[in-house]
Amino acid sequence: MTTTAGRAAAAAPPAPSGPRGASARAAWPDEGGTSFGARSWGALAVGGGALVTVAVAVPHLASHVLLATALLLLAAATAVGSVATLRGPGRAARAAAGAATATGAAVLLSAPSWGLVGTAAVTAGALTLGGAVLLGVAARTPVGRADRTTPGPWARLGVLTVGALLASAATVHGLAATEAGAHAVPHGSHGLLLDPGTHGHHG
Repeated sequence: MTTTAGRAAAAAPPAPSGPRGASARAAWPDEGGTSFGARSWGALAVGGGALVTVAVAVPHLASHVLLATALLLLAAATAVGSVATLRGPGRAARAAAGAATATGAAVLLSAPSWGLVGTAAVTAGALTLGGAVLLGVAARTPVGRADRTTPGPWARLGVLTVGALLASAATVHGLAATEAGAHAVPHGSHGLLLDPGTHGHHG
């Protein structure tokens, strides 16, 4: 006599087997909408914050070599954690949250000694610390059980697109306020910029 459990097992569709099935499960885990949104937006935010932190620290390598180097190392760890977290849920989100928290705190605490309490430092701190909060939410959300909030492929693409636009806008705003941004050629311009005080005047 067939048991209820046996009939259920026979009726269930076979799970993918082999390397192809394993890769499919890894690429599309049963992750709820809250976890996916917090993980993807948090990773994008801390990645942008790491870029702004690098632009803030590099001009001070000569005058504050130890502090600037520490900021660059923290920013690098945050960037690596950002990329690893975007690959999928797991321990990377918790590690990236820790690195981003350290980076945000370091850039905000070191900025006054450099006279940099301005848009760039605040943007770097906001992106890294805000992203760390989102990654913390993602790290504490259980993964592995599909529910009604589990997004499909198109929903995931939409969430990633909106998050990328928001993070890139904030990142560009912060980079424009750094020393590198102040010397950047305006968008759409080509070649060298001429001094307006001398251009057009001939002896």
